[in-house]
Amino acid sequence: MRIIKTLFLIAVLPFVSLSQDIQWKKLTGLPPCFLLREGANGKLFAMGDSYVYSSTNDGLSWDKTSIPLSYMRELASHNQISIAGVNVNANFNNQAYLTTDNGVSWNRIYAAHDGYGNYMISDSDIIYGFVEIPDQGYKLVKYSSQKWDTLGTMIPRVATYFQWSAIDHSNTIIVEGGIGYGGILISKDYGATWQTAFASQSVSAGCVSPGNTIIVGISQTASENLDGGVYTSTDHGSSWVDIGLKDKRINSATADSAGNIYVATSVGIYGYRSATKMWEYLGPSETELVDILAARSGSVFSVSFNYGYPSDQEVLYRSVDKGGFWSPSSAEAFAIFSLITSPSGNILAGTLGDRIIMSMNGGASWVQLPPGSIAGYIYSFALDGSTIYAATDEGLFSSTDDGVSWKNLTDRAFSGSAYSVAIQSDGRIIIGTNFGIYISTDNGNSWTPSGLNTSKVLFLANNKSDIVYASTDNSGMLSSTDNGNTWHSLGLMRDDIQTIVVNDVGDVFVGVYGGVLRSTNNGASWTQSIFTNTYVYTIGFNGLQDVYAGTYNGLFRMRYGQTWTKIGFNGQTVLALAFDNSHNLLAGLYQGGIYMSTQPVTTVELLSGELPALTRLEQNYPNPFNPTTNFKLQIASLEFVSLKVYDILGREVATLLEEIKQPGLYEVIWDASGFASGVYYYKLSAGNFSEMKKMVLVR
Repeated sequence: MRIIKTLFLIAVLPFVSLSQDIQWKKLTGLPPCFLLREGANGKLFAMGDSYVYSSTNDGLSWDKTSIPLSYMRELASHNQISIAGVNVNANFNNQAYLTTDNGVSWNRIYAAHDGYGNYMISDSDIIYGFVEIPDQGYKLVKYSSQKWDTLGTMIPRVATYFQWSAIDHSNTIIVEGGIGYGGILISKDYGATWQTAFASQSVSAGCVSPGNTIIVGISQTASENLDGGVYTSTDHGSSWVDIGLKDKRINSATADSAGNIYVATSVGIYGYRSATKMWEYLGPSETELVDILAARSGSVFSVSFNYGYPSDQEVLYRSVDKGGFWSPSSAEAFAIFSLITSPSGNILAGTLGDRIIMSMNGGASWVQLPPGSIAGYIYSFALDGSTIYAATDEGLFSSTDDGVSWKNLTDRAFSGSAYSVAIQSDGRIIIGTNFGIYISTDNGNSWTPSGLNTSKVLFLANNKSDIVYASTDNSGMLSSTDNGNTWHSLGLMRDDIQTIVVNDVGDVFVGVYGGVLRSTNNGASWTQSIFTNTYVYTIGFNGLQDVYAGTYNGLFRMRYGQTWTKIGFNGQTVLALAFDNSHNLLAGLYQGGIYMSTQPVTTVELLSGELPALTRLEQNYPNPFNPTTNFKLQIASLEFVSLKVYDILGREVATLLEEIKQPGLYEVIWDASGFASGVYYYKLSAGNFSEMKKMVLVR
């Protein structure tokens, strides 16, 4: 297990260039939002400051809707209809956008400096709202046949602003009494008459349950008072029942089809169980929640208030077990320790104590695996075909469904931590544990201890020849050439090893305090690249072309066997690196979230080390292509090799390879995402050899 230390290293050599040619985007998940609604067929809507986002898979992933960029104010949804109130500019400050196809398309139906708001939609899909009559007050309005009609009489208060409104299943209209007045106003005859309740009290939340119970939340006036509470009415507001929770500031309320009530408060979420008639604290933490929604699927969603801190920036929480466990949509709330991409493209991030968080849509949204699904501490991942392995503080787990569900493979063999895992070419699994090496030859059904039983084996790596390398807490570096049955010391008796990785040609890289150790002869000798006063925690490869090192002080890259260059995250700790299925580089930061490169990084892979008879450039495949294509290069001698892409005007648009290469057959993968359709040329230069071919990118 990596241990972050603060030591001082004497006599280091400065070497780092501060150029940065990789741009990064943060995979924070669903952007900040503050309102949650549900349309038809379980489609969910989340309103942020500038956009409305929708989800069709119960909140697992979200897509941006087509409402133009503007300042969002309010949202009402029912069946296929939703109406959004927005503020745009000084001339048309108040606008309304309507969708009648469940959020697929939105059309503006109102634009003025001031006017309508507090929208509601009845069970018969009629839109109601309120309009301000200058110098008089407010009236109820109805939208139909592309026009607004004013209904009833003036509301008997000159309120300055309504915080919320609702309509029940019998068309009873309830509206908060307005700032400065308090209470609620109720009309059962479309605004012809109004009655009041809870006069002068701050009724800060209100909703209607599926069973037509009106629920209101009254916030206490001061911390020492017990004058708040949640009240319910089953007779359209004629009478009310006090169900408690008097000492909380209540921001929003919702109810599910079973009659359970959920309220978002200043100190978390509380649930009122219909079976017990009791309130219980549900979490997710003692933070302020501003909105809450019980979806028809049974899931409950809530949004935290934006205090300006990274972990509190309007994070969406999701519970599928009625509030027992809440999964945040943001990766920022976790200490990321390990990363892997599943065969289908899911991004899995292992954490220190919070299990796995997973994104099924390239980081656009995240879900946290629930308690009991896997251990809390995820030290490392490995992939073997369609099986993902996770080394954890409760042993080795495996998943065959892209990380959705997990099975503990070692719970019957031992009780303890598995820190690392290596998969051999014959399928045997080798794991490093807190009491030595264990090996399985039957897919994890049974395990045999295999040496180093007095050591913690923290890191394992193997090459294509099945040589296994191990790092322990008391025996330094070791290797095994017989599938882990016997081990041989490689020296390196040091206690600061943080990671071991092996590239495609068998070079071994070790991250330590002060740099990266590299061996090109199976550990017989080592060279060191110096890093200034920092640990190297994780190392990754882009084929054979680039080496990446995540450190206590940012991310570095070594290109073409030259020097290391810092490429991001200055002053931040990078603990995990991985590539997604589109060759984008992923970086996991300790309590800093997950980042992805904004452009794919070219992959260069050695297919064969046999000596070719001549240097050759093959036609790319596929061709035409969209957006990725492969190039095969045959290099006959040790040469400086360059592979570049040019547009039809002869301008260089991409450098795919530029380094000294050993003889062999190589494959280069280019992802042309972000490039325009058209004809391109690619040119290979190697010593005296030069050849150019044509390819076509088709969108």
